[in-house]
Parts: sequence; C-alpha cells; structure tokens
Amino acid sequence: MALRRHATYSPDNASLMIKHIADQDICPLHAHDFYEMVCVSSGSGMHVIDGISWPISRGSVFVVAPHEEHYFEKVEKLSLLNILIRPAFLTDTLLTLLADFAPEKQFMATHQTIVHSTFYTNLLNEELSHNLAHQPLMLETLFTQLAIFLQRGHISQAADNCVKEDSIIYLLNYLHHNYANDKLSIDYLAQKFNIQKRMLERKVQSITALTPNDYITHVRLCHAMNLLVTSEQSITDIAYLCGFNDSNYFSHRFKLFFGIPPRTVRKYGLFPLISHRSALQS
Repeated sequence: MALRRHATYSPDNASLMIKHIADQDICPLHAHDFYEMVCVSSGSGMHVIDGISWPISRGSVFVVAPHEEHYFEKVEKLSLLNILIRPAFLTDTLLTLLADFAPEKQFMATHQTIVHSTFYTNLLNEELSHNLAHQPLMLETLFTQLAIFLQRGHISQAADNCVKEDSIIYLLNYLHHNYANDKLSIDYLAQKFNIQKRMLERKVQSITALTPNDYITHVRLCHAMNLLVTSEQSITDIAYLCGFNDSNYFSHRFKLFFGIPPRTVRKYGLFPLISHRSALQS
C-alpha cells in the first residue's frame, strides 16, 4: 500500500522568498527543491518530516532541507513565517548556521526574538523589491544577520533569569524535552515556573490554542508516534516512556488524537496520512 504522496514546487527566480501564512491548514505531504526556514509566530501543531513528528508552537524555528518530505497536522490557529531559499544562495557559513535549526533539535526562540525578526524580514523584502547593485551580497548579509539573530535568541532548557513574557515559551520548551515526566500537571508547572495557575492556563492557551493538559498530551503523543515508527519497543513500554501510566488510556488518547489505534501504526510502520486512515482502519 502506498502511503505517501510526493509533490515538488519552487519559488520564483529570486534567491529567496518570504511568505507569511496567517492560518496554516493541514498541509499534504510534499517535498521541494529548496531550503525552507519556518518560524512559528502563533498557534500550535505537529510538523511531520520524513515520517518523524515534532510538536511545534510559537517560538519554534526549523529548517526543511531540499527533498525532505514533510507536512503539518493537528494544527490549532497556526501562523507561520516561511523563508524559501535556493540552495545555490547558501554559502558554507550559512549552511552551518542553518544546521542549528534542524527539526530534531526542537529549537525555540524567545518572544522578543520572534517579534523583532520582522525587522530583518522587512529589510529582505525591501531589497527583493528593487533591482539594486550588489543585491546578492546584500541578501546574503541580511539573511546571515537574521539567522544569527534567531540563533542568539535560542531558549535553553533552563528557565533561570527568563523575562516575564518568555516564561511560557520556556515552559513549552521544558515540555518538549521532559514529556516523559509522569508528574507533569498544571500544579507542577505553575510551581516550577512560578506562574499563577490561572495565568498559566490563559497564556498557554493563547499561545498554543490548547489547554495546558491538552498540549502536554499533544507533545507526548507526537513522541509516542515516533517510537512506534522507529523502535521495536512494545506499545506498553512506549506508553510509559511517554509519560502515560496506563497503556489502555494511552491507546484511547492516541486513537482520539490520530484517528487510528497505535497497533495500526505498528503494523504498517509508516506515519498514516489522513487520506489513508479509513483504509488502514479496515
């Protein structure tokens, strides 16, 4: 059974192109012949690349390389800034910089970094709109500044000394790396990040469009999907490794989230696309 659909497209003749997507819908599986840098400006979702799923939310920054198959699913008010870059434009220095944004690194930038990155994208758009002398060099300079600016705005797993507006981004980053902790709860997170519970609930929902508990489950199930696809561990072991204390409850939540049970994923060994779910369930 063929589970993948492949499509290619490319930007125009420019070295790079900038696109703002105000409300990203579920995106079908596709690949392209250019690099794509994606900055999540609001909302949440699941980015699936080469069969591996990663939770994303405001502050997530990642790069998709040419010919990597990817798509978005489980999106909730997801808004993106996309920068499409022709491979010939990228120097060795830029390629080294972009390696910091590989999807598996789950890179997250601070709130202020995402907000102020528009300064560089506006300059890039202005340069692209005019055919001026030394344009390739100017584009390279501006894009290098943007990549360095984003990299310097990286949120580490430690929440020490974070500014108030970034506390929720630190919290989400913590969830991305500590989803296996079965003690995760609103009370636990409120105490750890010194945030009032009601404020935590409101801020998480405003950023991800999900409640804190739903976002915790979202992150856990993304990683559970990865283990089902890439490992030979039992479904019960995967449930516990992803923070679920009960494998039956895990299977129930997994089916609610993805529309198919985990045993179907284990049977076929590929991430099931929405268009194939009815066939897979039969």
